[in-house]
Amino acid sequence: AFVRDKIRLSGWGARKIRTSLRLKGIAAAIIDEALARLDPASQSERLRTQLEKKLRLTRYKDTYDLKTKLIRYGLSLGYDYDAVLDAAGELIQTNDEPCDDF
Repeated sequence: AFVRDKIRLSGWGARKIRTSLRLKGIAAAIIDEALARLDPASQSERLRTQLEKKLRLTRYKDTYDLKTKLIRYGLSLGYDYDAVLDAAGELIQTNDEPCDDF
């Protein structure tokens, strides 16, 4: 129930959920079992949704600044770096001119 709530309501990624459950003293086997039920496609869609919200609320100087802020935000939510980098890059390309500085 904790995993479902944090994914659906808070938009957390697997890393942040795993860390939170470890701090609560939950066994690693139980954490792995709960996280194994996650659908990777829905996770990437949820990440994209979270980044789109952040994009609308973020002030930035240039595309490099925007991409940096989106990546930082995605990582703070507990998503994998590669997934965050890909999602932020796609959003930048659809929002403005491409930013390939990373």
